[in-house]
Amino acid sequence: MEVSEHKTITKRKSRSTASGNPGRPRVSPALAADSAHASVTNRSPEPVDNPAVSGLPAIWNLVANALRPHVSTDTFARWFAAVELMEASDTRLLLRVPNYMHQLWIETNYLPHLRAAILEVLQASPEIAFT
Repeated sequence: MEVSEHKTITKRKSRSTASGNPGRPRVSPALAADSAHASVTNRSPEPVDNPAVSGLPAIWNLVANALRPHVSTDTFARWFAAVELMEASDTRLLLRVPNYMHQLWIETNYLPHLRAAILEVLQASPEIAFT
């Protein structure tokens, strides 16, 4: 992951965003794949064997695919299928879960597997938060 001067770390008490759009995902500038912005920055090109990831759903899909081999099909369907990545920055990922029971169960039983999948995909170990 690139280190950026801009961080998107906000503390929210509800599922609505600061902009007032409930449930609208946000991504930090370091993770956003904005082709218009990329043309005016000095970013180095992505390696050919590392396809560009655009958007939070794509990032979560990569994490989920890295997680699948480490949990049963039933476990994945029950506890991870409804998880959504809502925010991502260099230091924090915010995951939306259906309810507190999902959060508690994932934290208690599968957090090491989730952390390993995130590390595999992002090559970083950001804080994991739930909403």
